[in-house]
Amino acid sequence: MNPMDPYNQQTPSGPPQPQMPPSPQYQPAPNQMPMSPQPGVVPTSQPSPYATQPMQPQPQVVQPMYGPPQPATVPQPLMPPYGQTPQSPYVTNYSASSDDGSNTKKIILIVVAMLVVLGIAIAAVLLLTKKGGSSNPVSNAVSSVTGGTKDIVSRPDGTLDLSTLIDEQTSIKEQTLKAKPNQQINQVDGLSYMVTGVHRNFTSNSTYVKAGPGKELVKIDLVVGNRQKSGDQYISSSNFQARNSAGGLQDSEYVTTEDESDALDSQNVAPGKQIKGSIIFEVDPNEEVTLVSINKYKNYTDNKEVTVQSEVALK
Repeated sequence: MNPMDPYNQQTPSGPPQPQMPPSPQYQPAPNQMPMSPQPGVVPTSQPSPYATQPMQPQPQVVQPMYGPPQPATVPQPLMPPYGQTPQSPYVTNYSASSDDGSNTKKIILIVVAMLVVLGIAIAAVLLLTKKGGSSNPVSNAVSSVTGGTKDIVSRPDGTLDLSTLIDEQTSIKEQTLKAKPNQQINQVDGLSYMVTGVHRNFTSNSTYVKAGPGKELVKIDLVVGNRQKSGDQYISSSNFQARNSAGGLQDSEYVTTEDESDALDSQNVAPGKQIKGSIIFEVDPNEEVTLVSINKYKNYTDNKEVTVQSEVALK
């Protein structure tokens, strides 16, 4: 019987013929439209050197129908804040202990800053600044001089009575005094002085201090002291001015002790001490002149200005 007979229904005897492996079909790329195999093209199959290694599963990504394929995205674990150890790659709620400590430090710094500002404000309220001279802290101005000292006292011996000192901190008040030569003036700011002599048509030894045309020099002798309980008083010729007959105020001529040995020397005077000296003004001949001392203070407690003024009429 012919074994190639297509109508032969019997299995030919003999050893079985080896079966040829089916030809691999061309497989389309994943998620792409299958392509029809081209005639005459037989795909080859080379064994992969990594065929024995298990393949890692690839992330499933839905590719668009048209356009280039999108790369697979792998979820990344969330990183914890700086200085903390992550408990899980996907933990999102972390401890806020470090933030609490930072907030506590900020609160402490704010409180300290507020206390510093408050202290500065209190110091500024209690501080009074003297205008037109050195600074003098004054608080709680009252209407009377402590110790019962009289404001104007006659002193024929040419010296000041500084036996009763006052506390300038509590004695400042609005004050206006008028006196005559040889009368001691006691101001509430602790300054005491007295005119002991007046010299008209005076000629100075200084080559720079000369009376101008139609003018004359007047020299005024003074004794000045400090009645404050504590703190020096800065005393100089700038403490005094001359008021002329027209009501104007003018400063004294600049004279040093080298020009006039008895010139009032600028210096700090200790409590209970007094100094002597003279000052010179240029005025009109025979003009009535008034020696004036004006000091202004400001009380920052009530924001009011206090003027301490005294004057001596000269002939």
